[in-house]
Amino acid sequence: MNSILKKVYFHIGMSKAGSSAIQQTLCEHHAQLLRSGICYPRTGRENSRAHYLLKQDLLKRDAVDRLQMALEEASSFSTAVLSCEGFWFLNEARIELIRETLAGYDAKVILYLRNPTGYLRSSYRQGVKQKGASHSCEEYLQDVRSQERMNYPALVERWARHFSLRVRAYEGVKHAIERDFLIAIEAPLEQLDISRRVVNPTPSDGAVTLMLLANRYLPSYMSRRARDVIRQSHRQFEFFSPFDDEVLKKYGKNAVQEWDLDVLREYLSDDDLGMLTS
Repeated sequence: MNSILKKVYFHIGMSKAGSSAIQQTLCEHHAQLLRSGICYPRTGRENSRAHYLLKQDLLKRDAVDRLQMALEEASSFSTAVLSCEGFWFLNEARIELIRETLAGYDAKVILYLRNPTGYLRSSYRQGVKQKGASHSCEEYLQDVRSQERMNYPALVERWARHFSLRVRAYEGVKHAIERDFLIAIEAPLEQLDISRRVVNPTPSDGAVTLMLLANRYLPSYMSRRARDVIRQSHRQFEFFSPFDDEVLKKYGKNAVQEWDLDVLREYLSDDDLGMLTS
């Protein structure tokens, strides 16, 4: 093992749970963090704030060569931080591959869980806004079911079998998630200017309705332009009737009813667990 790099913090998500705000903070304070011995490697996040390429390597090739390069980039510092919200639904074999790659380091996984109802509604809207999705809420749920994304106890157990785990409820820290994360990675808060801001906001009901129509009926290049325009002035469309996502709310509430809460109690405070299940 490298004689300088000792700790690796692996932020795995989940998506729509403050990941963009965390990643922007890490990028904005890159120089200050380096001076305190914390490296947020550029390897694996080229042209992005998150380590999406590390995730893609694992999903498409079961490859960790770029992950090893990121660790090498951080080798002159005491701590490395890796972050991508897409890590949270990796399967057991790929988690084990990461564990093998990080063998010898003091590795800890950081996970923010979001109440299922809030997650499903926000994630669906994000797909419409960012990816040009045109499917219905019911069709979106088919993909959610196939990946078992709402089975939080299984998710936590899958990662806990291989790593030390720090889990928080997003709802409990969402107004100060940058601070909570920096505390978790032992960053020097007194040297950093952490101002709360909204990053990657969820569009309003009216904006979602218009974006969905654009995605369904316009050519892709035109719908992309339309989404950009709507996103820039999405508050102007709040007079539209509420977007009907009742099926997402119902599915989220039902998912909670099926959880093994004893598993989650091992990793979450009573307050955090209450926020996830309310």
